[in-house]
Amino acid sequence: MLFIKNGLIHMEKGEVFKGSIAVEGKAVLDVGADLLCPADADILDAEGKDIYPGFVLPLCNIGIRGDEVLRNKDDAEDSQPINPQLDVRHSFDIRDLKIQHMTRLGITSYGLSPGITPLIAGQMSLVGVDGDTIDDVMIAERIAVKGNFTKTVMSVYAESRKMPTTRMGMFYLLDKAFTETREYGEKEDKEFDMKNEALLPVIRGEKPFVVNAETLPDIEAVYELARKHKIRPVFVGAFSIDKCAEKIMEAGYDVILGEFTYMFNYVYSDTDFSKLVDLYRNGLKLSLSTNGDQGYPPAYDQIMWSAAMMRRGGATPDEVIDMMTIMPARALGVDGYVGSISTGKRADLIVCSGNPADKYTNRIGYTIAAGKVYNNASGGEKTCC
Repeated sequence: MLFIKNGLIHMEKGEVFKGSIAVEGKAVLDVGADLLCPADADILDAEGKDIYPGFVLPLCNIGIRGDEVLRNKDDAEDSQPINPQLDVRHSFDIRDLKIQHMTRLGITSYGLSPGITPLIAGQMSLVGVDGDTIDDVMIAERIAVKGNFTKTVMSVYAESRKMPTTRMGMFYLLDKAFTETREYGEKEDKEFDMKNEALLPVIRGEKPFVVNAETLPDIEAVYELARKHKIRPVFVGAFSIDKCAEKIMEAGYDVILGEFTYMFNYVYSDTDFSKLVDLYRNGLKLSLSTNGDQGYPPAYDQIMWSAAMMRRGGATPDEVIDMMTIMPARALGVDGYVGSISTGKRADLIVCSGNPADKYTNRIGYTIAAGKVYNNASGGEKTCC
């Protein structure tokens, strides 16, 4: 057992108190102000420190990038545009994950996501950052279907002169796929079809459709498809979301902002951060991410630059922490596992000298990933447990 004592614990809904956290295996066993420390526990004294949930990176391709030298990337099957039946697990290579140092940045789990070139890229999974086998790190599989509605999709298929090479082509193919799946689901006698079976949970509202849509026309096209087919989209990238946020908020859709510093997307899209903060406070379901699903070496440390941009826009440190923990967990439908400190959830925690979203000097001293402690001062090496 791991016993973290004397820390200032930050719970959901702004609840903060000095207390202890008992961890058994990979999960939080108990949280409280007056917990008794078992005699045989490994103790981590967090006196004078703040304890937050570990960061949830919504989209990342660590583990499915393939061989960077040979350029045989495993993150996207773009030989055809519609691939909901593909499972990202079957491209996963844990060796890629094991050489990363995500715990240094406080990242304890991420949405393993197919890449950005197919229109429908496949099934996502929730992955933890600590483990020796694929089964160790897979927290929840097939949590969402990943899609892309961007100029990148059009550029890929333009080379072969096959649809989609235009925005209207992308709309048509998605509309057709959703319609066919709905009709398939309504049939009593039908021949099993793997693509339609994989897309049915999206049509039924049981899983989100996590879709890259960066510009205002892209976002509005996906919004129209979502309303027509009654699916639950999660808009990713969404640098222009402040231009049409009211209807997104009214529909209750989630937004995962892309990395602001990557290719200066926020400049191109004229993103108004102050307005985003106001919208968040009025109900916009907003999360922060990086460019981690784009097939390049993910700059997942850039999550703190995104945090800084939101702070400059007027967000409080606690609001920014929520955008990196509970909000992405809810967007992906995995808040039963990660995103907050709660009995029964995974023991994914960070121990800091103040709120790390407030200023750079508030460093993350320890990261606890699935109950295992990493000492970030010693290069992110495991310590006790």
